Amino acid sequence: MPSFAIEAEVKTAGSQATQQSLQVSAKQLTNWEKTPGYYSLLQEVYSDFSLDEGVRFQAIIQLKNGIDRHWRKTSHHAIQKQEKQKIRLKGIEIGVQEPKPTLALQNALMLAKIVRIEFPHDWPDVISILIQHLRNTGDQSASPIYVRNTLNIVLQIIKELATGALIRTRKSLQSVASELLHVLGQLYFGLVEKWRSIPDSSTMLNSHAALKILRRLLVFGFEHPHREGSVKQLWQVLQEHSDYFLSSWNTNLSNILLVKHLFQINKLWLDMSKQHPASFVLLGCMDILRRSWTLVNGNNAKEALNPNFDWSVHSNGDSSDEQLPIEKMALKALLLFRSCIKMVFNPVHTFKYQYPDDKEDRKQAVDQIRSQVFTNDFVLQLMEILVTQYFVLRPSDLRDWEEEPDEWEKREEEIADAWEFSIRSCSEKLFLDLVIHFKELLVPRLLQVFQQYANVDNHEVLLKDSLYSAIGTAAACVEDVLDFNSFIRNTLVPEVQMDQPNYNLLRRRTAMVLGQWVPIQPERLDRVAVYQIFAYLLNPTDKLNDHVVRVTAARQLKLVLEPFEFSVQDFQPYATTILENIMRLIQETELSETKMALLETVRVAVTKLEDQVEPYAGGIMSILPSLWAESGEEHLMKQAILTMITAIINSLRQKGTSYHRPIYPLIHDSVQPESEASVYLLEEALELWSALIAQTPTENPPTELLALSIDLLPLLELGSDHLRQCFEILESYVVLSPATILDPQVLTPLLVSQKSMLPMLNSSRARDASMSPRIIQTLVQTLSVPGYYTNETQQNALQHILTSMAHTDYLRSLIASLHEAYIYHQNPRPDRRPPEIIGIGETSLFTLLSHIILADPSLFLSVLGSIHNPENTGDGILSWLLTEWFHQYDSTPDTLRRKVQVLALTSLLSVDPAPMPLLASLQSLFSIYTDTLTELAEGTAEENRGDYLYSPAQPGGMLPNWPETDSPEDVRKRHMTNWEVVYVINTREFVAERLKHAIQNCGGQEAFQQQWITERIDQDVVKGFTNLGLL
Repeated sequence: MPSFAIEAEVKTAGSQATQQSLQVSAKQLTNWEKTPGYYSLLQEVYSDFSLDEGVRFQAIIQLKNGIDRHWRKTSHHAIQKQEKQKIRLKGIEIGVQEPKPTLALQNALMLAKIVRIEFPHDWPDVISILIQHLRNTGDQSASPIYVRNTLNIVLQIIKELATGALIRTRKSLQSVASELLHVLGQLYFGLVEKWRSIPDSSTMLNSHAALKILRRLLVFGFEHPHREGSVKQLWQVLQEHSDYFLSSWNTNLSNILLVKHLFQINKLWLDMSKQHPASFVLLGCMDILRRSWTLVNGNNAKEALNPNFDWSVHSNGDSSDEQLPIEKMALKALLLFRSCIKMVFNPVHTFKYQYPDDKEDRKQAVDQIRSQVFTNDFVLQLMEILVTQYFVLRPSDLRDWEEEPDEWEKREEEIADAWEFSIRSCSEKLFLDLVIHFKELLVPRLLQVFQQYANVDNHEVLLKDSLYSAIGTAAACVEDVLDFNSFIRNTLVPEVQMDQPNYNLLRRRTAMVLGQWVPIQPERLDRVAVYQIFAYLLNPTDKLNDHVVRVTAARQLKLVLEPFEFSVQDFQPYATTILENIMRLIQETELSETKMALLETVRVAVTKLEDQVEPYAGGIMSILPSLWAESGEEHLMKQAILTMITAIINSLRQKGTSYHRPIYPLIHDSVQPESEASVYLLEEALELWSALIAQTPTENPPTELLALSIDLLPLLELGSDHLRQCFEILESYVVLSPATILDPQVLTPLLVSQKSMLPMLNSSRARDASMSPRIIQTLVQTLSVPGYYTNETQQNALQHILTSMAHTDYLRSLIASLHEAYIYHQNPRPDRRPPEIIGIGETSLFTLLSHIILADPSLFLSVLGSIHNPENTGDGILSWLLTEWFHQYDSTPDTLRRKVQVLALTSLLSVDPAPMPLLASLQSLFSIYTDTLTELAEGTAEENRGDYLYSPAQPGGMLPNWPETDSPEDVRKRHMTNWEVVYVINTREFVAERLKHAIQNCGGQEAFQQQWITERIDQDVVKGFTNLGLL
């Protein structure tokens, strides 16, 4: 494998070749990965500066990716030790000379991956090598490329070590941090002094790179940075540099590199306050916080609160004003104050042992911040600055509001959670922190200003917008002292109807404030007035209700409707207007994300209205087809539509059957395993499918719905996370129309699929897979429920089920699974791992067999006899099957299934003649009779006749007064429950009757006693059974 061959393949992989040649080259490179020496040859290709840049780029990318896959000693086809050594040394040697920045970066990333794996054990001198290169960069003869590449390699290595989650990785960095800090600090000082005397962009870029490394070293390289003399020295120098950089930038605003230096220093302050709060304070933070306060206080937004300011100038402002460097630095300052509040009131808890010195440092830092920073005067000033300067909408906001209303509204909604990147969102978070922790100080002042300006006579729009924002943000803190109902009635209701310039800002804010307050006081607020406001805000004919106002109102309405205290009577008078306007707004909106948010609001309204949604359902359903067509490949929108339809179907219940037929094709298309749509829509489609079946009347179910059942079978074969949901839908089909599942086109592939799932009973997904036998069990249970079959078709159906189970090998596989458990129980040695089927899986299989036996024990024994016996003995399957059954019985978790199994075992006694293996197991049978019948007799009423699960009423007649709102499926399932054998059969009477029948078949009481009891059953067992008084 010569290097020119690799060069050729790499060149092909990185060129604009045909798809076929690309595949061939990629496959060849993959094959060569297993060959010793491949990666060192890749590095040779990368190291040849005479080659095309694209070829060299592909070579270093292949090499970097190979480090992830094959560098570790435990990797498959791991790189040999000699090759590793060659790659390591040459990586640094070539990396510091690389003329192309993009290639140098990839080489540095590759080296960083290696260092993280190998330092310090397998590559102990790597840091010493890098330190020597760093020292060499201080020489006057060092080229800018050499300096840049060296710093880049060190930066990527430090970043990789700093982000390591393992303690070993962090300790490795800390072990070399002091020496690196010394060398890098000197290099950084020298570079800064050099460009301060002779301005040079290349030198500034290198000093910026050095500063990035220093920031990570200071934060992640030391356990207690404030105890290190070198850190203290550098900390003071960086504060001086911060002042110098800021003053220099103020005289030369176009110098972006100065700004980058400032950003790095500000990031250092912030990172240190988060990672080492005590060190941040004890290193000296007061000057830093004073500078931060100057930045925060230097905003000019307060001018906008002047009632006489020029709106035209404000609204035509620069759209990028929030991206100015001073804004970014102010954001970092706000984040720093927020970090200080967390330091004092919400310190990070750790399991790490705290030494007395650590506790003292922490206490000293907290006391210093509390006493010297968060004084009463400062806290009041900070709150005022936040409300009057940072809550105010900027010129760019108003401009984007007018020019891109959809985009701006969406951005404002999303940025609320991205407070670390938005100065307004961050100010709101900081304001809330202040109000929470200084409630007694700030709330009276906030209310005083609010009550002074928040009235209909005050037309200072931006000031009121800021105050409303503050009172909404602090709702949880002021709810006990502010009469918000009076504010709604006396201010908000009349204010949203006022036709004043720029009052669209207040209308938007009104919707947001209500969305913040209603969830906090859902039972106390005047909901009628709130709905009046939203009805007015959503009115498209009012010119002040522009697109932003209406979309915001529609979003916030969801929060208003969600609380449990929602009243249909309060909302219903406004429902028509509100829902119609939201549906119209959905059609007007261009962004899919906004459409989905508005659909979610409508879904909540539909859910809350329940069956009262009928008058509005038609209008909602009418626009969904067009939305579905417009969504194209936007599957998230289709998810929202399917969720909406599900909510309507569930709310309308049986009144919504007229909407069912158009929905069936949507479900069919959304659940096809081979389609891309199923990846995104399967969960929502299954929920909708389940809702449709649940609300379908029992009489004459639609043939289209029944035909859909065939689409479930491929989903079962997938064995996905939705397996349980698929089984539940199948069970619903069984209860709705057993004949549909009995159709050979459904039953045969269903049994084949379930046969393949039997091994899942031996896995961690046994709980889901245990529903598989339950489908057949439910199908068998329908045989005893009136209304499903005639006497003739009932026997034919059972014969068909058992025959199909035998022909598909499902029954044989089921028996084989039980035999696996039987084999283990015969010799359960400690060194043998028990089969995982033991437990819930085995119980589900025996419960299925119990229902089949109860339906026709003779037919079951006949089919069982046709199956190959895994034991290869003459006793037949029933012999060992009963042994395992009795062994498993004690592990059956609930009384219902234990009773079913007792009834099934007992029903085998009614076969003429009784099975010999069962008679031979009478001791085990008598034992479970004693245990089960004693349990069933506890606390029973006289009419239950010793079986508290037995209903003495006419079978199927135990129907309490269930609510009319129950779905048709609830009725069907209750009907089936009332005919379950556990409720219609009295266990004592059933056992007594079948035992007497077996005794007569064995020649009478005396013969039975002598042949099967006296010599075979322990007398204590006989005594316990006799005490039951059955015979």
